[in-house]
Amino acid sequence: MLDHLDDLAADFLAIYRKEIVPEDDEWADLSGPRFFSLAFRVAAYRGVMYCHVGDQERARQSQTGPATGSSGIREVSLEQLMEDDPSLIERG
Repeated sequence: MLDHLDDLAADFLAIYRKEIVPEDDEWADLSGPRFFSLAFRVAAYRGVMYCHVGDQERARQSQTGPATGSSGIREVSLEQLMEDDPSLIERG
């Protein structure tokens, strides 16, 4: 996450309407725990960080193939699941 602070700042502005400016040490008056709590969740929204997570997941799967647990159930990314069945997305 810290490698993508500018992307994270863009998502914070678009998603939370909070402007953070890492190079000026401006964190929208968020405490450290609150900042990281919001930052952890930002990839759930379709922003820049969501794309980074998808890129990392695709890279991992291309190297290792889809993961299969001991129960024989294949793991898929959230992005792949949403592409496979768009009806799973709650509209609101």
